[in-house]
Amino acid sequence: MAPEEEVDYNRLIQLHQQEKRGGAPVPLVADFHDRVRDFLERLRASYDQERARDPSSMRSLQLADQLQKARSLQMDIINLRMRKFLLLAHQTLTGARVDTRAFTPEEKTVFQELVDRLCAGRNWILEGGAAASSTAGAGGPSSPPAKCAPPDGFGPEPVKTVPVEPSPVPDRAGPPPSGAAVDSCELVVLRILEDVPDFAMGEGVVACLRRKDLVALQREMARALEQHGKARPVS
Repeated sequence: MAPEEEVDYNRLIQLHQQEKRGGAPVPLVADFHDRVRDFLERLRASYDQERARDPSSMRSLQLADQLQKARSLQMDIINLRMRKFLLLAHQTLTGARVDTRAFTPEEKTVFQELVDRLCAGRNWILEGGAAASSTAGAGGPSSPPAKCAPPDGFGPEPVKTVPVEPSPVPDRAGPPPSGAAVDSCELVVLRILEDVPDFAMGEGVVACLRRKDLVALQREMARALEQHGKARPVS
């Protein structure tokens, strides 16, 4: 991600797809998570403004849907990266060194805490809970050593380096396919009763609805068309 690149909905979709492929965590700029929060705040403000004008308008429904999906993407991206951090932290138990340059400052802090906890827990089990607690103090396994060294008597461990290759960055992704995890909205089949002016449905998709068309739309959007007498549900 370039330092000057702004976070938007398509960028979140792209990053989500990259993280789902596995491999190393995708390199992020230091303030990436701040940018995501700023984007969500702007999106929320746009939704509130549109909702105040007309809560049943197409634009209001589109913004509400996009806000919900963007929040889900934010959570999924963090969860996917946390899983990778946990796997990398586990590798440090065998002396591996992990390159954390792809992590944000907050992620580096979380990663170090994972390493410390895993190391302390491993040593606590090796020495026996009572023995480890006597050396770790009242905190027991919650008082981790500065480095993940094995307890005395368990021998040195080989040191190896685990290279962290950045994931390939594809072209900017379009919207996820129908039925993707980020789209949890129920679809309703409608019969269009009269021509509807073309309107944007988000992510570069333009809806062209004509009289007698049969279409499947998200429930809230379908309800808006039905309320305006433009369509009726097909049972």
